Formats: sequence, structure tokens, C-alpha cells
Amino acid sequence: MQEIPIYLFTGFMDSGKTTLIKETLLENGFADQGKSLIICCEDGEVEYDEAELKKINASLVMVENEEDFTADFLNAINMKYLPDQVFIEYNGTWGMDTLTETELPRGWMVVQSLATVDATTFDMYLANMRTMIMEQLFQADVVIFNRCDDSTDKGKYRRNVKALNRKAQLVYERTDGSLDEREEELPFDISGDELEINGVRIQAVPAYNIGKQFHPQQNQWVGYLVTMNDVIYYIAGDTDINEDVKKVRCDVALLPVGGTYTMTAEEAAKLTEIIHPKAAIPTHYGSVAGKAEDGQIFADLLKDKINVIIKM
Repeated sequence: MQEIPIYLFTGFMDSGKTTLIKETLLENGFADQGKSLIICCEDGEVEYDEAELKKINASLVMVENEEDFTADFLNAINMKYLPDQVFIEYNGTWGMDTLTETELPRGWMVVQSLATVDATTFDMYLANMRTMIMEQLFQADVVIFNRCDDSTDKGKYRRNVKALNRKAQLVYERTDGSLDEREEELPFDISGDELEINGVRIQAVPAYNIGKQFHPQQNQWVGYLVTMNDVIYYIAGDTDINEDVKKVRCDVALLPVGGTYTMTAEEAAKLTEIIHPKAAIPTHYGSVAGKAEDGQIFADLLKDKINVIIKM
């Protein structure tokens, strides 16, 4: 059966959904994919030109009421238009559950969800309609903040989105449609040797291989020492035993034991005895590298010496 890709566009009215769909169809080559069906669930400031849509083999269907967005309605327009791809411009005031709980026609599949946000009104919506706007952002693969200017706090917006949806890609557009490529201001100084964020102290520890090409020292990759509530956690990352990691002092050590790209279980046990934490947790084994039993080998080597916690 043919799969019909659905591109879902969410956001409040006049946040730029219609403009984005038009640009996608007219400028980005999507019109070449066959018959397109646009399901528009609201009338915004920007409208579709049905004559232009006809030129690119695209049809427009309007849905005025939320209760009309049903499985029967979707099946009916699927049979009528037989689309090769579907663009849904969803109403920003409708509940997302209306969309997610409605059974789609056979073969229809949401392949990408995009949320558009007017950067000039985001703070207002966040303060007054937080649940509604966050519901939209939670579902999105891409969040596009448009109408940005030099005063737009990109870092603040990123934190708000990422707190809810870590997988989302964020894009910032200026009023002229160009990308806003200003560096985001971080709420902390990253120029020093360590960071402290909300009472959590983070220090970098060099992580590299000895005699292997996978993680060379010159790449300057790192593991971390994280101090929380007076407990120091060492997250080693991909590393072998080297002079830098031998200097670590910590309470809990998370060490790779799978070999190939990192230490073996035997080497990790040797390092554990050198740095002597109160507890050790084996990592990086049993899937990409190493065997499922490497964690237990590591624990057996440290029996009666160090408390080893195996997390499955």
C-alpha cells in the first residue's frame, strides 16, 4: 500500500503557518511529489491563491469547526482527491487530542510536525495560554520562531522549548525571512574551566584513547565531573586509561567497559582501583561494543573492593 506523508503545521493564528506551507510547496520542490492536499483549519491574515495551487496540482479543503475534523471527513476527502501528500494547517485554538485521537485514512502517516511561533507574541501566549502553546510545541519536530529581531532572547526561547521537547530542532527567522544566526546568550559563562548551574558544579576531564584511532587526544573530547549535593559523579565518556583520568577523585564513577572504542572491563577495573570511588557503574557495553556480560566481569573483578552497581 502507498504511504501518504502528512506534514503537520501547528501554531496560533497569524504565526506564519500559511506562509510556510506556501513556501514549502512553491519554492522547495514539494509540488514535484505529485498531488498535494492542503487541509486548512483556520482563516488567517495570509490566504491561499487557489489558482496558484491549481498550477502545482494542489487542492485546498477548509475545515471551519473542530467537531468536523473526523475520521469520516478525512476518509471522504481522501477518496475525493486521492492525494500523494497532505499538508494540515491545524487551528491553534483546537485541542491537539482532536488531531492525535482521530483515526487517519489508511496509508496516511505523519512524517513531520512543524510549529510556527511569532516571536513578538510568544511571551504573551506563554503567560496567558501556556498549556495550549506548550501542547503544540511538545508535538513538534521543528519549532520555527519568526519575526525575530536583535532583541529576541533566543536562549530563553530555546530553554522553554527544550524543557518540554528535547528532540525539537529550533529555527529563528527575522522579519525579512532570513535566518537569525546570532549566537545565543547562555545564562552562564562557558569560558572558564568549570561551570556552576543552580548549585551543580561541572568540570571537564579529557577523554581519549591510547593506541587507537577512534578518540584521539588532539580532538580534545571530554568526560565530566558533576558535583551535586556534595556527591561527585565522574562520567568518563569514551576513554582509555590515561594520565588524565588517573587523577580523577570522585564518589561515583561511570566507566565504559566494552572495549574496542574504550577500556575493556579489565582495564576499567584497574582504573577503578586507582581512583577508588565509593561506587562504580559500568557503561558502554553489550550493544554497540562489548558483550552483555562485560558489566558482570567488571563487577567480579572488583568484588569486596568497590561497590559496583549494574544498571540494566
